[in-house]
Amino acid sequence: MVVHARDQGPLSGPLTPLLCLPGLTRNAKDFEAVAARLARTRRVVSADFRGRGRSQYAADPLTYRPDVELSDTLLVLDHLGIARAAVIGTSRGGIVTMFMAAKAPARLAGALLNDIGPRLDAGGLLRIRSYIGSDPQYASWAEAVAALQLTNPGFATLSEAEWMVFAKR
Repeated sequence: MVVHARDQGPLSGPLTPLLCLPGLTRNAKDFEAVAARLARTRRVVSADFRGRGRSQYAADPLTYRPDVELSDTLLVLDHLGIARAAVIGTSRGGIVTMFMAAKAPARLAGALLNDIGPRLDAGGLLRIRSYIGSDPQYASWAEAVAALQLTNPGFATLSEAEWMVFAKR
C-alpha cells in the first residue's frame, strides 16, 4: 500500500513535527495554507489516507477503516523518522487521531480536533452517506462549487473564490 504525504519545513529542529490528517472524502491539499505557514518553523506532514488524494487505492475495500488508516499513518511517521508528532485531525482525521491517542499515545504530542467530537451525530452521518461513494460529473467548476455548497452546510462566510479553491482541492 502506497500512502502519499506532503513533507514540508525543516527536517529537524526544536519544535515538534505537525501531522495533518484530512476528512473522509478530503486530502492533504486541505492543509496547504496552514502547512505553508507552520512549515516556516517546524516540519509539517500532510497525509492522504488510502484511496484518497495521491495515495493508492486499497485492494480490499474493507480496509477503509480508521484503525487501518492509523496503521498506515504510523508507517508514514516511521518511514519519515518521526517518533512523536502533534496532530491536526479534521473529521475522519480526528477519529484517526483519537485512535492514535488510544493505541499509540507515546506517538502523540498533542491534538487539535476539527469537525469531530466525542459523539457522532446521526444527521451528519446520514448527510455524508448521501454523497459518499458517488462519482458525480460536473459540466463546470461553478457546478462543482454549487454541489459542494449543498453537501457542506455551515460555511456561509466563504467567498466564491474560497469555494472554488475548496472544489479544486
